[in-house]
Amino acid sequence: MTDTTLSIVAVGDVSDRALESTADAVRTTLDVTPEISSRRIPKDELESAYDSSRERYEAVEAIEVLWNRIRADRWLVVTSVDLTHRRKNYVFGLALIDDGKAVLSTHRLGDEDDPALTDRVRKEAIKQVGRLFGARECDTEQCVFRATPTVGQLDRSGTEPCQECRTQLESIQDREQTAPDRDRDSEVSAPDAVPDVPSTAGGLDDGTATERNHGRSSHDSGVLGHELASIGRFWGSVLGFGISVVIGYFLLSTVGGLLLGTVELTEPLLFGSAVVNLALAWVIFRRLRTVPGRILEHVGR
Repeated sequence: MTDTTLSIVAVGDVSDRALESTADAVRTTLDVTPEISSRRIPKDELESAYDSSRERYEAVEAIEVLWNRIRADRWLVVTSVDLTHRRKNYVFGLALIDDGKAVLSTHRLGDEDDPALTDRVRKEAIKQVGRLFGARECDTEQCVFRATPTVGQLDRSGTEPCQECRTQLESIQDREQTAPDRDRDSEVSAPDAVPDVPSTAGGLDDGTATERNHGRSSHDSGVLGHELASIGRFWGSVLGFGISVVIGYFLLSTVGGLLLGTVELTEPLLFGSAVVNLALAWVIFRRLRTVPGRILEHVGR
């Protein structure tokens, strides 16, 4: 991969250990050049993103609040606040893929004296930053990009991308490297170093306010795209599992009819058939849901 600068900014009570672990993880695993901001944003700045009914902060709204506070094309916020998103009870992090903005929460990853904290922060940092560079959710058991909604699953996941994901990331970076000169000129015009982040919203100067208005359209479309993608994935999963149940039912009926012939359908037999059908449907669903991603990957090449 080519080196790409990433700004890392702390929000709230985040330890130097967490920030340094984040920077080292993306540097060594993703070949990204991280720059840790010397200024910290107090968590009070995220007040408008706070969901009092859940006592957590909405991840997308937190990114919205910080959108024009951090003057960099790509950035990762590391925060101590607890995050949630839509129907999820909590999330460890979230990335707006098309916009180069991501957030990572250390709230549920362990206390400072927990020896597992560093490893968990590293995995989540690689996952969120990898998303910014085009990585997709992976089904490989030991891939760092595997879905890990709980701390236990996060601990059992790998610390490196699988070969398929690494190849995909390298391919995306190669395409970026061969982009037209005008695109590269635009990237060069961005700040090379992470500028100081103002401590309060009122401290923003006119130049920053102008940049905020200029980038608002792109920002809104990015957030809308992320929300639509989330809705699409949810209903796609519901529909996909429903289709898998139907396929599993016909397979089970066909095989059962051939093996057992005509039998009386007692309650235990019906219950057992339902359990087997659901298990079979889950296997079929896990196989089918990887197909669209692979098709899109080949189309994009």
